Amino acid sequence: MDQAAIQGLLLQGKKIEAIKQVRLQTNLGLKEAKDYVEMIERGENPSQLMSANRATPQAQVLPEDLLREAQAIARQGNKIQAIKLVRQATNLGLKEAKDMVDRW
Repeated sequence: MDQAAIQGLLLQGKKIEAIKQVRLQTNLGLKEAKDYVEMIERGENPSQLMSANRATPQAQVLPEDLLREAQAIARQGNKIQAIKLVRQATNLGLKEAKDMVDRW
């Protein structure tokens, strides 16, 4: 991650572009990318956020009961509700949760 480039975008008042760049360069969801950029804005080290997101694949796995419930909801044609359930139970971004539901 090129923090200097992100800082440069922030200095130009291009926060949204900075968030987009973080999302392109990482596997972060929108909220996590925004948090990352805001940490840089505050002069904090966002590496903790990155390592936390890399170290939590287990947090992205749904408990068996929620998995069955979300899959049943998706099979009934309500993918949006299934995606919401996945997002509530994990730290996944919208795209990642949608990708998970689409794999079912």
